[in-house]
Amino acid sequence: MGFFVFLSLRKPQYIMIRFFLCSVLLLSLFNPLSAQETIGSFSKEKLKAFEDFLEEEINFQKLAGVEVLIFQNDTVVWHSVQGYQNLEEKTPLEKNSLYYIQSMTKPIISLAIMQLVDQGLIALDDPVAKYIPEASNLRITKNPQKGKNSPFVPAQKTLQIKHLLTHTGGLSHGLGNTLLDKELFQALYGETLDYTLHDTIESRVATLLEFPLIGQIGAQWHYSASTDLLALIVQRVSQQSIPSYLKQYIFDPLGMQDTGYNLSESQAKRMMQLHVVGADGNIQISKEQVPTKGNTVFGGTHGLFSSPKDYAKFCQLFLNQGKMNNQTLISPEMALKMRSNMVGNLLGNSRGFGYGFGVLRGNVSPIKKGQFYWNGYFRTHFIVDPKKNFAAILMTQKFPYSQEYGKQLNKWIYAALE
Repeated sequence: MGFFVFLSLRKPQYIMIRFFLCSVLLLSLFNPLSAQETIGSFSKEKLKAFEDFLEEEINFQKLAGVEVLIFQNDTVVWHSVQGYQNLEEKTPLEKNSLYYIQSMTKPIISLAIMQLVDQGLIALDDPVAKYIPEASNLRITKNPQKGKNSPFVPAQKTLQIKHLLTHTGGLSHGLGNTLLDKELFQALYGETLDYTLHDTIESRVATLLEFPLIGQIGAQWHYSASTDLLALIVQRVSQQSIPSYLKQYIFDPLGMQDTGYNLSESQAKRMMQLHVVGADGNIQISKEQVPTKGNTVFGGTHGLFSSPKDYAKFCQLFLNQGKMNNQTLISPEMALKMRSNMVGNLLGNSRGFGYGFGVLRGNVSPIKKGQFYWNGYFRTHFIVDPKKNFAAILMTQKFPYSQEYGKQLNKWIYAALE
């Protein structure tokens, strides 16, 4: 009201005051700092607070380095990088570094399988033994504490492709504390993740199927190495190697130029090194590093290297209902099945699992219903929220695994939503 009083005044001093006030108003409207208080639907201040939290983790030697990327409505709205690629050498971590994404390989292989389903080349109800004969005559352990050679009973159902996608086939990953799990882990991966233990995916799958199942098919959700069987099915049905298939039908169409099972020399220089928690609780460089070349086991459980920028494109595909860069990689129906619960109440009332992703069936504060997500053993994480139309990716290389930074990612991202 006071500003408009000056409009009726004609004295020079009032004209000058009017001019000054108008200038201040215009500057406040077009001040870039004011425009950046929110980025997309996110508070810049609160995202900066997340960055400050991660910086503290680095300063207190809980993290060597970390990269975070958020995109919304097809646009990158936040991309930060902090800390070191190699803590010992103090090599700074840079944007678009590469990371060994471990189990974030699983959703990519699941997409490959669902593409084959989409094309009618396989069916979700197909018996796995149709493509992998060793998957017939499966047996169920009666006591996992007695290991591989425990007493067993025969499987009551046929193992189907849908069971592999949803981790309901009774297979294991060898990550538990039973004798069976410990023997399985050693047989699949060695005592210290020996990347030369198997030469081919066929060898690793054959070893997995030598072990009894931990439960009847379809009776429970149990995190497993079933995605290795999916990779072998893709290879046999497509008659292409897994790297060739993924490149032709997923990576090239999405523009994921930094994702694969082996890295070039220039890519390897951008690789963040694996760090471990030392005896004093502080982070330190690992004596053992993931080989960046010469890898021959093109698995579905793990094996891929990628960058936050590349993986964001993969996530964006599902926000776009299966379409990217004017191409349809998968039908909207199949894309929806990948991110919709397909396991009933096997994971409780709030969580579920689709044909490729973990999904939220109900609100789990601060996470909202409908989010889909997964993570990797070296603490790489992604979350996708279709309702808010965003995805967030956090990548580091820290062993051993915990969900600590996945929880922090959810906490800070949802706090920043305006």
